[in-house]
Amino acid sequence: MSNDMPRSYDEVDSYHIHIYLQPDQSPAARQLRTWISERFYVELGTWHDGPFGSNTLPSYYVGFRKEVLPSLLPWIILNRRGLNILIHPNTDSPLDDHTTNALWLGTAQDVNTNNLPHSLKAIGLPLKTINPNTYPHLIDF
Repeated sequence: MSNDMPRSYDEVDSYHIHIYLQPDQSPAARQLRTWISERFYVELGTWHDGPFGSNTLPSYYVGFRKEVLPSLLPWIILNRRGLNILIHPNTDSPLDDHTTNALWLGTAQDVNTNNLPHSLKAIGLPLKTINPNTYPHLIDF
């Protein structure tokens, strides 16, 4: 594909929101997680109290299909509770998704790119399927 042509939205399979927190932000992050689960068809990732994967700080992720973006993006902008948030597409290139194709709300945080492949296809891996909740509801912690 020529660099002179725009990329297609069809390259985006889904999205992730990574919500980063400092220890004193845990209550705000938990409240945001609850609000999201009550309102949107999303996949809630595991809560990590320390660095995990590409995340260098305590965090959790929210995965969602691309048709949810038009409603979730403006909502998260208005309700992020002072938390630093990374929003990225999920394409064939996790490295690009977490760096050049990423959108930050708040202050950009360091991302560990050591294990992010440039191309999933090149190493024989499929894109991860998002399995959203089928009924937004309050979750227990």
